[in-house]
Amino acid sequence: MAKILIVDDEVIFATQLEDLIISMGHQSVAYATNADEALEMARDMLPDLILMDIRMPGMDGIDAAERIRKEQDAPIIFMTAYPQDEFVGRAKTLAPLGYLIKPVSSEQIRPTIEMALHKRALDKALEKAYAELENRVQERTVELREMNQALQDEILEKDRINRLLLEKEQALKISAENLEETNGALKILLKHRKEELLQLEEKIIANIREFILPYLDKLKTTKLNETQLTYLGIVETNLQDVTAPFTPRISPRYMSMTAADIQMINLVKQGKKTREIADILDKKEGAVAQRRIRIRSKTGIKGKKANLRTHLMGIQ
Repeated sequence: MAKILIVDDEVIFATQLEDLIISMGHQSVAYATNADEALEMARDMLPDLILMDIRMPGMDGIDAAERIRKEQDAPIIFMTAYPQDEFVGRAKTLAPLGYLIKPVSSEQIRPTIEMALHKRALDKALEKAYAELENRVQERTVELREMNQALQDEILEKDRINRLLLEKEQALKISAENLEETNGALKILLKHRKEELLQLEEKIIANIREFILPYLDKLKTTKLNETQLTYLGIVETNLQDVTAPFTPRISPRYMSMTAADIQMINLVKQGKKTREIADILDKKEGAVAQRRIRIRSKTGIKGKKANLRTHLMGIQ
């Protein structure tokens, strides 16, 4: 049931029009006799439709309708007994839903009101649908913004993780390179240490054979009693036991040398001549010369024009 406001200064016409509208099933009907009353009643009842007479005392219906439209979007049907172009032109600016020429019959007013109310209902439904659509668009816009923000945050997080992974990868690469360099340095150090140990073992063996064993051999040739010979054998055996673990790792140039050879090599390296060596070792010069030849053979320079002392100094 629609709320309809009738505005007309002719009370009889307004009353008849009210009865007609009520007969159409619309119970909320009111009427005003001038523009001021119309403005006040429109504010109070918020009508679904206004039937507005154009010509009234004081403010005319077009001006009144214009003021009402500024406050609310009420549809209007103008009524007038003066269909001058002036009124029609002014009324058009308000986009009325109808323009009726008095006297108005029930055959005219009924379909005009029904069509106006139908259009009003359609407009409201459209406004509601538009508002709902606007709300859905806004809600969807908010959702899309949130999704977009979440996606951007996810991208930023992935970028951050990728940067961290890249930094860690670079750090691991640098660590691997440093570790490789460290391993290389350790290998070199271990190699040097092994060589130093081997040299130390060789030196120990050489010193024992050069400075100890020859004199043990000399002691054997002296007049020793049985006990002394026993002790001498024990010393010699112990020395062999001490040097035994080193023997497999000793340089081949010492393995083939006897204690007498090493003693001779040491004297040659000291720059001693054959006669001087013979005197020191209490040997004949021929025997010393023969041993020198054997040493040249063992060191690989037999038959070559190479100085024995220079060669021995080079390989030691």
